Amino acid sequence: MTRAVIVLLLLAVCFLAGVVYGNNGGEEGIVPTTLTETDEHAIEKEVQPAPDGQHEALSTQPEMPAPATEKTASVLEAGITSFFEAVVTILHQIAELFF
Repeated sequence: MTRAVIVLLLLAVCFLAGVVYGNNGGEEGIVPTTLTETDEHAIEKEVQPAPDGQHEALSTQPEMPAPATEKTASVLEAGITSFFEAVVTILHQIAELFF
C-alpha cells in the first residue's frame, strides 16, 4: 500500500513538472542578449514606417496559454497538496504517540 502511494506521488510530481516545463516553453536555458548601439541603429534602418495608405493587417495572433492545462494543473496541485498535508498530519500524530 505504501509503495503504491509513493509511486502515485512520484507520478504526480513528474506530471506537474512536465506541465510547468511545457507552459514555460522550455525557455529557462535561453539567455537574453543585449543589443549594442550599432545593432539598434541597424534595426531602426531596417524598419521603415510605411506611408499612411499602405498599412498591412497583421495576420498573426498572439499566443495564448492553454487554460485547460493550467486548470488541470491547478486542480491536481490542490488535490495532491491536501492529500500530502493529510498524510503528514496523520504521521505526525502517530509520531507524537511514541515520543
